[in-house]
Amino acid sequence: MSPISKECSQELDKPRGQYAQDLKRSFREIRRAFDIFLNEPQQESLEAILGRVTELAASSASLGFADVSAVAMTLELKLAACLGRGGMPGEDEYRSFRHLLASLEHTIESQQRAGPSFIIRPLAKIEPRPLKQRVEEVLVVSEDARHASWLASQVASFGYPARHAATVKDAAALIATIRPAALVLDCAMLESCLDLVSTPQTQGDEYHGAPLLVVTGPDELNERLAAARAGATAYFTRPVNVAALVDKLDTLLSSAMSEPYRIMIVDDDRTLSRVYELVFQEKGWVTYVVNDPMQLLEPLTDFNPDIILMDLYMPGVDGTEMAAVLRQFEKYVSIPIVYLSMEEDVSKQLSAVSLGADDFLSKTMRPDHLVAAIQSRVRRYRVLRSMLTRDSLTNLLNHTSLKIRLESECSRARRIGARLAFAMIDLDHFKNVNDTYGHLVGDKVLKILAKVLKQRLRVSDVVGRYGGEEFAVILLDIDDRDHAAELLDRIRAAFADMDQSADGATFRVTFSCGIATFPEFPDAHTLADAADRALYEGKRLGRNRVVLASADKE
Repeated sequence: MSPISKECSQELDKPRGQYAQDLKRSFREIRRAFDIFLNEPQQESLEAILGRVTELAASSASLGFADVSAVAMTLELKLAACLGRGGMPGEDEYRSFRHLLASLEHTIESQQRAGPSFIIRPLAKIEPRPLKQRVEEVLVVSEDARHASWLASQVASFGYPARHAATVKDAAALIATIRPAALVLDCAMLESCLDLVSTPQTQGDEYHGAPLLVVTGPDELNERLAAARAGATAYFTRPVNVAALVDKLDTLLSSAMSEPYRIMIVDDDRTLSRVYELVFQEKGWVTYVVNDPMQLLEPLTDFNPDIILMDLYMPGVDGTEMAAVLRQFEKYVSIPIVYLSMEEDVSKQLSAVSLGADDFLSKTMRPDHLVAAIQSRVRRYRVLRSMLTRDSLTNLLNHTSLKIRLESECSRARRIGARLAFAMIDLDHFKNVNDTYGHLVGDKVLKILAKVLKQRLRVSDVVGRYGGEEFAVILLDIDDRDHAAELLDRIRAAFADMDQSADGATFRVTFSCGIATFPEFPDAHTLADAADRALYEGKRLGRNRVVLASADKE
């Protein structure tokens, strides 16, 4: 885990400094609540004290005031024990409460002078070396020069620029030059190839982080173990299934260039939620903070988070209740919900998780450790979500997911007054490709078109496979109808100029496209129908063209 930047550390100092000033105010509120209880002892008053002390224990731990948190937690436990009995405190407990309040006041004064007890030491940001080649370039290493060339050409035919090398020495030199996005080792004797990833030339920034895929002879446990120890992400046996290898590259490299993580923070503590927000934004993640849990549902639909971090104890409603409500909605069943809490009672943690959450994380975690914990959970969620919502061949959204997304984007556009376009794309004479060259070649063409669409459209745009040789695109926040048509026409022309390959032969494929725009077509159903009719108008007019649907003709 890399240290956070100096800029982020300075930003974090602001809420921490404000929190240090607010500590005395928090203590005065606790003292005032305790005085009210002394004048008129009631269980509700004791519960109010416990709520304030619990909040102080959690927030002070998260912001680095560990000594304050330790005293507050001791007071919290004693208050909870008293409430658990259902009676009023005895004389000994009153004395203990007074002693702990005095200790808490003294500790607050001491830590206000000393500052937070942990500091994240920032390092200056190191700018990455400029890439000398395209980021997507794959390096294939094989002891057989002819086989290396063949495998590189096969990988390249799926849209990945590829180089090949026949020796470890040549490969090490190339790694230092091109900084490959992935390394494919194809070798009969695994040990000789694995020397490559342990040489000094490949231990620097050039190789670090590039996934390693191994292709070798026997499918044996000791070979797989050796590959795993060398850091291999995938293992294939000879003769290699090129389509399976490219599928793995798609998964690995698309995740490396995926959209930023989307983190929703639900916590009534504004200072603490601001700290989390700063730490996550430093990682390039997108955040949305909800300080009032009763206002959670409306932003949840638009924000579409990868994970929800929720405070367990909040005034008026607790995290377990909110998690149970969210799980009532089918579309939120799979979103990870993680409690941030000071709760250390395992039975209470398990009880809370059983009501709809996925895990507990402690509010005492260092911010960089919290980032690592969230990163692993979001990565796993995205993989599982991809399996359910994406087409297995192209890794684009599948038909059902695309229709749901179109309805959602139409609702959003209507609410904020935005424009969007929906495009239907169909490969021309694709049956001839399958009949002439085989379905494996046809699959290559589909994957290449999917890659072209993803590369040439914005990250915010939505691309899906509608089925067979049909694709669909949602262009968000467009300026006008003509702009959408011009963009898709440029992509059409570029794809039509691409040489497709099959067993040494080359051929070309074109597509036709129909586009409809919102608000001219006011909902997802009419939008999709209009785009489909425009597509088949393009087919009727001779194919290899883009047709823009006109609302006047409908």
